[in-house]
Amino acid sequence: MSDRHFDKVAAQKLKGIAIILMLQHHNFRVKSLYDAYTVSFFPFHEDYIVKISLFFKICVSIFAFITGYGLYHSYNNKKETDEKWVIKRYIKTFSGYWFIFVNACIICQLINNRTSNFYMKKGTLLGIISIITDFFGLNNLLGLKQLNGSWWYMSCAIVFIVILPFIIKVKKCVGGYLLLLLTVIIPRIFQIPWISDNVCMPYIFVYILGMVAAEYKWIDRIINYKVIKNNLSNKVIKFILEFHQILFGR
Repeated sequence: MSDRHFDKVAAQKLKGIAIILMLQHHNFRVKSLYDAYTVSFFPFHEDYIVKISLFFKICVSIFAFITGYGLYHSYNNKKETDEKWVIKRYIKTFSGYWFIFVNACIICQLINNRTSNFYMKKGTLLGIISIITDFFGLNNLLGLKQLNGSWWYMSCAIVFIVILPFIIKVKKCVGGYLLLLLTVIIPRIFQIPWISDNVCMPYIFVYILGMVAAEYKWIDRIINYKVIKNNLSNKVIKFILEFHQILFGR
């Protein structure tokens, strides 16, 4: 019997949870987002829902972790060159986004001309260039606005894909644990702020953490680890410990 639990199916389930957190975060993190609507928070207090929805931005870290975890396995199983792998992963990642992007542009244009009003503010030529760069997920990297502000993560996804072959090579030289340590130390040595215009920077550590977790099978080890022999009691104890870590990790 295989001891591997965190496979593609488990990763998809975790992504589903992260998407639910993302929707909650985008709709209820501040009161101004829903002031124009009648919303019932029963049986919870409104302020509690707002605070926990703000905390649900952790969904981005979950996406970054899963990305690092999945890309690590994909890269190790590749049969093509690094360049071809990067292109292949980029197309696979963006194929769904391109479908959404085109349809969003059409729908927004038909409803209130929002697409043309948004992109063509500084002229037709710059507008067309901005549409193209947004289509390829580059706008956030170039300091340009996106038609949908949530699309900033696509720039982050590009960075994650492009840097992975380099990160893998560095990891082979220094090891996974030292790589994580360097990820924390180097930005401080060169005074690189974690929070800046570079939206990827805050998630580089958790992205690499996903890669290291994949290499050392941390998640499967945690799942398989037994605090006590009794199966039910073991699950209850581990749930309490993990829930405690989440609360204090806020």
